[in-house]
Amino acid sequence: MASRRRVDQQQMPPAKRMRHENGSVAQAQDYAAALVKECNAKPIGKVQPGLLASKPKHGVFITVTEGVGPYKQEIMTLIRSLRDYGSAAGERTWAVVAFNPDLWENWQNGDITLEKRPEGDYLLHDSTKFVNTGGDVFFFVKSDSLDNVRRLENMVTTQLAKCQLDFVREHSEPGNNRVIGGLFADGLANPTDVENIDDFIITTDVDKGATGGSYMLTQKFVFNWTILDDMTQDQLENMIGRTVTDDILVVDDTRRHIKCAHILDKNGKHPLVFRQSMPYGSNNTGVGREEGTFYISCANTCQRFLDILKKLIAEEDKLISTVQAEEGSFWYVPNAEELGLTPIPVRNQLQLMPQWDVKSDNGYMFYNSREYLYRMTTGGYKDPQDTPSSRVLKLVGLVMTDWQRSWFEKQDEPHIPDLKTFLTNDDRNLLQEYKNAIPIRKGLATFYTLTRIACGALYSKQFDLYRIYPDELIAGVMPSFALGLGKRVMTYLTDDEQIRGYQMGVLEAAAIGHVVPDHQVILDKGLQALIDEMDSKATKQEAEDKQMFFLSAKKSLMGVQDYMESYAQLADNMSREETSFTEEQKANLRQISDRMQKLAKDKPDTFLEAAQLVFTMHCCLHIVGEPISIGRLDQLLGPFYPPSGLTMEEAQEVIDCFWIKVGERTLLNRHAAQDKIFPGMCAVPYTSSGNFPQGGCMNQWGQQLTIGGYLPNDDQNPTTACNEVTVMCLRAARRLPLNAPCLTLRLHDGISQEVLEETAKALLSGGAHPVLLHDDRLVPALQESGRRGISVRLEDARNYACDGCFEPVFVGGSEFAFCTFFLLDAVEMALNEGTLYSQAGPHFLRGTKKSFPSPNATQIKDFPEFQEIFLQHLRLQIPLLVSFLVGGYGNIWKVCPSPLLSVMMKGCIEAGRDHSNGGTEYHDLGFMFVGGADAIDSLYAIKKLVYDPLTALTTLPDLLTCLKCDWGFDMKEYLIDVRAGPGRAEAQATFFRHLRDVAVSLPKFGHGENEELKELATWMFENVLKILRETFDDPPDAVGEIFERLEKDYSLPGRPFGFVALPGIGTFEAYVGYGLNSAASADGRRSGQPIASDLSPAPVPQDLPANPDSCDIYKALKCWDLGVINHGLSCGSEVDLMIREDFPLDKLTEFLRRYADLDGPIGSNVITVTCANPETLEKASQVTDAYELVRVRQGGWTEFFITLFPVHQGQLRRRMYVHP
Repeated sequence: MASRRRVDQQQMPPAKRMRHENGSVAQAQDYAAALVKECNAKPIGKVQPGLLASKPKHGVFITVTEGVGPYKQEIMTLIRSLRDYGSAAGERTWAVVAFNPDLWENWQNGDITLEKRPEGDYLLHDSTKFVNTGGDVFFFVKSDSLDNVRRLENMVTTQLAKCQLDFVREHSEPGNNRVIGGLFADGLANPTDVENIDDFIITTDVDKGATGGSYMLTQKFVFNWTILDDMTQDQLENMIGRTVTDDILVVDDTRRHIKCAHILDKNGKHPLVFRQSMPYGSNNTGVGREEGTFYISCANTCQRFLDILKKLIAEEDKLISTVQAEEGSFWYVPNAEELGLTPIPVRNQLQLMPQWDVKSDNGYMFYNSREYLYRMTTGGYKDPQDTPSSRVLKLVGLVMTDWQRSWFEKQDEPHIPDLKTFLTNDDRNLLQEYKNAIPIRKGLATFYTLTRIACGALYSKQFDLYRIYPDELIAGVMPSFALGLGKRVMTYLTDDEQIRGYQMGVLEAAAIGHVVPDHQVILDKGLQALIDEMDSKATKQEAEDKQMFFLSAKKSLMGVQDYMESYAQLADNMSREETSFTEEQKANLRQISDRMQKLAKDKPDTFLEAAQLVFTMHCCLHIVGEPISIGRLDQLLGPFYPPSGLTMEEAQEVIDCFWIKVGERTLLNRHAAQDKIFPGMCAVPYTSSGNFPQGGCMNQWGQQLTIGGYLPNDDQNPTTACNEVTVMCLRAARRLPLNAPCLTLRLHDGISQEVLEETAKALLSGGAHPVLLHDDRLVPALQESGRRGISVRLEDARNYACDGCFEPVFVGGSEFAFCTFFLLDAVEMALNEGTLYSQAGPHFLRGTKKSFPSPNATQIKDFPEFQEIFLQHLRLQIPLLVSFLVGGYGNIWKVCPSPLLSVMMKGCIEAGRDHSNGGTEYHDLGFMFVGGADAIDSLYAIKKLVYDPLTALTTLPDLLTCLKCDWGFDMKEYLIDVRAGPGRAEAQATFFRHLRDVAVSLPKFGHGENEELKELATWMFENVLKILRETFDDPPDAVGEIFERLEKDYSLPGRPFGFVALPGIGTFEAYVGYGLNSAASADGRRSGQPIASDLSPAPVPQDLPANPDSCDIYKALKCWDLGVINHGLSCGSEVDLMIREDFPLDKLTEFLRRYADLDGPIGSNVITVTCANPETLEKASQVTDAYELVRVRQGGWTEFFITLFPVHQGQLRRRMYVHP
């Protein structure tokens, strides 16, 4: 093996080298102390002590009604005495004090301006639900000690009596500190982190009030138990929108309280409040029933309270219909300094409610967003010197809050209007000149999608594509499309064209993405230069088709240019018009405006500009319906890092912001999904019926991001491509619990130890980021994948990146399509005379006919004969598969060309052809053979149960009957005669179930070392690859005719047309869907149950308890260490591993080192590692909110576990684990 450059510690970035060399415990403690000091310097560090202390066990609410004005000194002295007592007493003893805003303004001699209470007896002019009874001072006394509460109460009332002030008070009667008869907890949605509280709860210099202050709403609600008594527990839960176990309740009740109380600001974001309600009194209608609840809520503006109250009334909130307020108003809560108090450390202010205080012991993994934000913003992260910046945490907090919208509203994106809606006279003249050609229409549709839909006032809000947060570094919004949910694109076909499109399975949304653009083109040239180039080339072409290609590309690029200029204008307008932004935010918006204005014309000069331009192009491609991957980001941005003069921390912040923009669109509530898929959409095999494995990829956008690997050259000794940005990407994946981008790391011999250490930490954070691909296996495999005279250059093989899942494609160099073949089908055909038997019975008799009539099971005398029949079916089916795929080549371009994408695909500009019309240099075809492990295990089981004299228990015909009867669980007619009575059928079923128990207990591929299984795997894959190779090199006549036609139509001078054939094993997210249509298999799997993901070990069958096997990681991966897998499966042979959360960091790093260096028999060329305990997944399948951030590897993508349907969750919970 050629030598490879190892990156040692001296080659690390200086800041990281210092961290490795000097990272003492004392320094870490100093850094943590500095972080605490930084937090305390924020507005939250000035807040009145105790304001944010939630859920005390005991409380008293005291309202001084009026007449306090002359007693400022007495009240202020009392407040300080209360604080002194609370500090000495401990046990979370606090006295929070709020004032009538008018009174406090008067006491400050007009030096402060506050928001005022509304006039009148009610807070809303059109409702009597919420009262405005006024009052001068409000004391909220709280503690976990009843004795301390009583002492504080006595101090307050004694002083008030001395001043002869009238007051009313109410004692909390907490019981279990829950409301409505002890059923429901309040304040579950409270922010618990520094950034959100600073943004939404605490007043700052842009709000009315002193920095660190707040506004408070109080309402003493009385419950109407007559109404509540008529409700069942289910109805009470529906009324609230939560269960009595505090989990979110997915119900379609528009009047549920948590939905009605969920407001959105003008940017579509949910502004937060901080609630501290407590029950009071007792009702004589039943034991444990409180009289009502004393509602307390805090925010940095009273307008938020009014917005919530208005929405509660407008939407007829069911909870509000059961209460009536008797007392309450708006108040101002001074900060600590205003009251002469000493602020307390932020970490002592905030606390997690028990519902959210669940976390992994490994310190890197997070279960829910509140716990994540709390730990990250208060110094509680495992490595406190390595947390994201305040800006990043603020942005990720906004994103996580936005994810919650799916619990309150369903996606509802309308269809985009037809192109005709937007055409100008110039457009019509152009179309007339080119006879209304589809390429011209597509260029115009791309232009108007980016200018009128994404940024236009009429449509942008409907699609939420045009907004900026004032703290963002990178501007733009990804569309809420997904491979599982579909996309919206602008239509432009005529009615007749649509009919032809349906017949071919391709329409305007046919673009499949699954390629990696060459973003280097746009970075090197800039938008204006590319537009000018397209214009120049268009004028020089004689052929009309080439003129149309360049004109369409030009119009598409002009759409991107207009999109960027629109964002520049938006940022500029916001910096001038918004009064709620700080000066720093306004300055940032001006910088965004300048940056977008520059990039609309010129190429980038800085690290941030380059990141922005890459994201903009990525975003625009997705908006117009091209679900492409990002590519090798470390290679794109690496050259900009040192010249930009950024510190490592500043560059890391840019990468983190890039990560957030890519991953902000996430659907947590699977029931809120909008199915936008129709036939002709996303024609992955050049055609589409619209039937995708939707439930498994509702958040799959194809946003792969690849790092690491080798430099793209043809040197004899390859050079590592890892750089500082490589590590930054790994760090972003570890610290930001997102599911996109899906990070892939290309490993190789000698990769730096720093990269492996960061990789191990990232894997322990959950989410299976990064996916691990091995260059020393895939690069030579890719080089050898060219067919029919097509060769792959070494520099191109070294310049691969993952498409949408894990398949390696050449960056900017190849179009890609793929199809699948289910290997278990071939097992069924060999068993059942070329027939699939899931539908065997009274309708299809022996089953659905699929292949030639091979020998009956009674005629198959030994296992070698069975193997040969299995191969005979493959020899028929694989050429049919190839014929199906290549026969559709060119269909997409006829209906859905890709002018914007083609600009960034090598060869297209030179050829003047669209990337789906033979324009690219390479034409990749993926042949994904599905169910590899299931097929191997089934072949092994047939051998052991039928043909091995030492273990055989049945005959092949009886085994076939058993499988048709689903192992005795579905004894049906045609297979049995019901007239024979149930006894005979039950006896046979009992034997079948016994056979199943034996089959389940047999060794399984990947579950440990077993030479027979490895031999079967080698035999099967060798023959699959041999048949596929022969189909290209010596094709059957019908297939050969297709090849010859395409080679004739698409070859160019000096560039013959041909395919790169990439065999692989990939279920991606469809492990449920493939199993759904598959009969019971001989390995013990029942009919319709999920199969193994990709080339992973088979999971425990779905009807058996979720007690997954566990195996030594090295023993397990030894099973895949076969040349036919490592090098033969050039499209990837992904093995999805599960590890427990306590997998030692050093052991995981050691494993990565050994795999990277190929030190020992560690198999496969693609490995993923999902970190999650079985117990964690079990809880996450039952509880939603507390485990919302648990992420798992599906098969081609990372998904939030709670988003998955129970059947997907069940398969994941049964996957095999590996241990050190």
